Amino acid sequence: MLIIMKIRKIVTLAVLSASGFAVQAEVTADETLVITANRYEQPISTVLAPISVVTRAQIDQWQVQSVPEILKRLPGVSIGSNGGRGQLTSVFIRGTDSRHVLVLIDGIRMASAGVTGSIDFSQIPVALIQKIEYIRGPFAATYGSDAIGGVINIITESDEEKGEINVSYGSHAYQNYNLAVRHAISNSTKIAVAGGYESISGYDVHPIVGEPDKDGFRSKSFWVGINSQFSDEASGFFRGYGYANSTEYDGSAYSPENERQLYTHNFDTGIRLQKGENTTQLIVSYQRYKDYNYDKDLGKSSVTPVDITQKGIQLGNVYRLEQGAISGGVDFYQEVSEQNTTQQEYHSRTNTGLYLTGQKQISDFILEGAVRGDYNQQYGWHATWQAAVDWQFVENHSATLSYGTAFRAPSFYQLYNMAWTSENLDLDPEKSSQFELAFSGNYDLFNWRLSGYLNKIDRMIDIDPVTWGRYINLDKATIKGVELNVNFDTGFLSHNITAEYLDARYDGGQYDGRILARRPHKSLQYALDANLDALQLSLIYTYKGNRLDSNYSNDVLGGYSLVDIATSYKFDSGLIIRGKISNLFDKDYETALTYPNAGREYTMTLSYEF
Repeated sequence: MLIIMKIRKIVTLAVLSASGFAVQAEVTADETLVITANRYEQPISTVLAPISVVTRAQIDQWQVQSVPEILKRLPGVSIGSNGGRGQLTSVFIRGTDSRHVLVLIDGIRMASAGVTGSIDFSQIPVALIQKIEYIRGPFAATYGSDAIGGVINIITESDEEKGEINVSYGSHAYQNYNLAVRHAISNSTKIAVAGGYESISGYDVHPIVGEPDKDGFRSKSFWVGINSQFSDEASGFFRGYGYANSTEYDGSAYSPENERQLYTHNFDTGIRLQKGENTTQLIVSYQRYKDYNYDKDLGKSSVTPVDITQKGIQLGNVYRLEQGAISGGVDFYQEVSEQNTTQQEYHSRTNTGLYLTGQKQISDFILEGAVRGDYNQQYGWHATWQAAVDWQFVENHSATLSYGTAFRAPSFYQLYNMAWTSENLDLDPEKSSQFELAFSGNYDLFNWRLSGYLNKIDRMIDIDPVTWGRYINLDKATIKGVELNVNFDTGFLSHNITAEYLDARYDGGQYDGRILARRPHKSLQYALDANLDALQLSLIYTYKGNRLDSNYSNDVLGGYSLVDIATSYKFDSGLIIRGKISNLFDKDYETALTYPNAGREYTMTLSYEF
């Protein structure tokens, strides 16, 4: 069952301590622990914001090939994709823009968003992922810039000691090979190594262009980590991971580039000190991205890449209270964009954030709050805060009221001179404020959550409609939504239902009253997972309503209904056979105009655990 408020599965402390604080909490053995909500470990039932958790076991059961495939199963998510595997993909959370989601890898923000403006989720290898924690709502008071619509924390560590080999084949000449080994080399030290290769010949993702070729994708990835317990009070870790991707796409007369190569390597290390109720952690991180887009007839050497470097330091402390905790610390990161063909100069900026979060249970109430100040080298100080209260008015039934502010700093692309725009160093951060009221019920085999939210976004950054020559603070938007999540078990069957209504519109200005593009008014999803010892089954039905394709045209993307099914069987020897059919009824649909979907696709996987 997909986690909405609570699931019954143990998540080991080592995974959480690698991505944040591992602080002992008074929880029952069947309680899931999460780290993203307040930057310290807590039972999922005490998280006041709507949260979903996807485990590695679920990823394997669903047999997804990409991060967007995972995210589209989660509440509040809409996807816009320029075709098949590896193509440019945007994620919209609760009606906010694709640039309004903060993406973390093991608790560390991904570097490219501050430079290019948003994260391309299609480029992140699924083979590296052990768990995803996804929180909806404003979290800038906890994490700083970008967390207007929500936070997605991709966790790459697992404490499970085992080895696994996976080999997959599928439609459009899809193939995937990956290996992972996790092993304790002593009583105090564990190491892990993983690597993978993926390729697909693809299909013609943009046939209207008149370039009748297959647009394929290839990816190589690696991951290595070590965790060591130095003493009863001190431990440390080191992680390194990276991937090299190549994507073919269709260019145009105005933009002849038709191939992309992306290279990234990332390293982070940290130490943790825990004494009594107090835990302190220091993390140092380094990320490097090189992104080439070029005409493959001319070759990669014909361009210079978007070259991004991010260095960061996180220092935090958690003090555990009776039925609560307080967390505070400082985040520092430096973003650097080197010279490239579209952005002609070297640019750099630093950001320092000071944060304080806390939660306390008093009788039938849980009180939660956070405050943060960010000093950015470009625009100075920006303060955000959030507060929430949960009242258990009847046993197993709660009402939650929350309010939060958030912001998003201008990206380098919006600030500085590009090939077709002039710089505007007077851009202000986008800002937002959101109210949310929710009611929930949690029982042994059944839980539900009904929420309504109102999000107002101001100073939205867009192209100047008069000169079309630079970015300016132009737009406002008002987003209203209702979200219903229901989970229940019937024997060996787990059911998850999500129904959503969304009204996301420009508020004032040139587009006053216009619906924001690629946000459907109505969405419905039903997921069924069955676990019969060695046999597993998974089925998901998804409906998305009509939506505009662009903020600048009246083209409408039609609504669609999809069904995916997957099954697997595990033998006593450790061999697992998996099979999946995506888009079972071969529906034609588009999530971006003139970029058709791949149609019905098949995948077969052989896995061996040792």
